[in-house]
Amino acid sequence: LWMVFGSFISVLVRRLKNKQSWILLWRSKCPNCNTILWAKDLVPIFSYLTLKWKCRYCGKKISPIYPVLELVSWIVFVLIAYLVLWNFSIESFLHNWQYVLYGWLVGVFIIALSFYDILFYEINFFLAGLLAIILIIPQLTGQIWDIKLAIILAISGFILFLWISFLRLKIRKIEWMGGGGDAIWAAL
Repeated sequence: LWMVFGSFISVLVRRLKNKQSWILLWRSKCPNCNTILWAKDLVPIFSYLTLKWKCRYCGKKISPIYPVLELVSWIVFVLIAYLVLWNFSIESFLHNWQYVLYGWLVGVFIIALSFYDILFYEINFFLAGLLAIILIIPQLTGQIWDIKLAIILAISGFILFLWISFLRLKIRKIEWMGGGGDAIWAAL
């Protein structure tokens, strides 16, 4: 299920770069032949593997960035849920579910910003601004965060940045996050 968010993030990133409006309403298309993709073509990871890394319609190779993004999303979502609910019990879930949702929301924006940077070597300041607002809201509303939880989430974010930096180095042979990485750090 969480890999679906990774698939959504890839759509979000591409459409923001192309300045397409109605990000959520347009159907997904092959980036090579522009053929509209159907549900069977969009199952995270599975479609990529069953189609043997190629578009069903034009036969051109599909970038490995899509399954990587889907896997990263799954790992981040599981990691956030685990870190927040590590003493999982019904009481723990009832007490901490809002932290998990908040962590996932922040995770979506961090992943989107990171992959935008990996793909296009720039930062989308619209996403960075939304992330900054999302991070400020708990402070403005007087929400008191558990210091232990704040430290865990900060360490998780740092590990995520290191991991994405490592992936970028392996995939693109380019160091660190690019010229806009400072904007992400500023938002955090």
